[in-house]
Amino acid sequence: MGIKYEIALDLQEQVNEIAILLFPHVKLDSVVCLRSHGSSSRGTIARCHALGKAMQLALGRKGFYVIEVISKRFDKLSETDRLKTLIHELMHIPKSFGGGFIHHNVVHERNVEREFQRYINLKKKENFVNSIIKGEGAEKAREASDNFDMDNNGRKQWWFWKMKFQFNYKGKNFNIDAEECNNYFLRAKGLMFRKKSKPLLFVFGKQTKRAIHSLFCIPFIAVWLDGDNIIDVKIIKPWKISVFPRGKFDKLLEIPDNDCNFNTLKLLIFE
Repeated sequence: MGIKYEIALDLQEQVNEIAILLFPHVKLDSVVCLRSHGSSSRGTIARCHALGKAMQLALGRKGFYVIEVISKRFDKLSETDRLKTLIHELMHIPKSFGGGFIHHNVVHERNVEREFQRYINLKKKENFVNSIIKGEGAEKAREASDNFDMDNNGRKQWWFWKMKFQFNYKGKNFNIDAEECNNYFLRAKGLMFRKKSKPLLFVFGKQTKRAIHSLFCIPFIAVWLDGDNIIDVKIIKPWKISVFPRGKFDKLLEIPDNDCNFNTLKLLIFE
């Protein structure tokens, strides 16, 4: 009987939270968590896999990592030990995020314990992060104020900035109720793990030609723009690892299939 793998959404949320607090170099859209069943390896609790240089070149993308936990051992651990295990695996990912590894001469028990204590201290100071990852904080923010991204002390919060976004495609004008992803966490998370969402707008400081993905996403239409000019429009199906537009862009609009503009745009794409 071979090894069976499943996407571990519960661990993905934990890993995202840990990375935000401890390892800001980790790209949340390029790390996926799996739970495996039926492994014959002895004593292994978890392991980190990387996309090698040859595959990176073939796929036209940079580093990509998978954190695999061995279900029969990992799931029996205490909550603290599961957390330390995930920290351990994230510590293997270098700051270059280029497909290499940091080895066990650095990733050892003493350093893992140090990072664990740092995580606990940061959680005490910034306990709002967990509610934001689950979407609760964003909902409360929307209920409190439509266009408000500062708390009473003037500190920037982690929720979306609501706005109207207009563009013209094939002679038809679109006026989109969008949410701008205005910080690193929101840009990294995007449409991941969201069954329903408003269109998301990503504004970059300069022209770029980075790839997008659709892991853990519902179907959506991507509209790439440079200024007011549309560079490309594509229908993006789930589980695409790397999708590039035709040229450089400075804005990206992602319109999920639950939005009223999705089907109108879809028809225009095929005209």
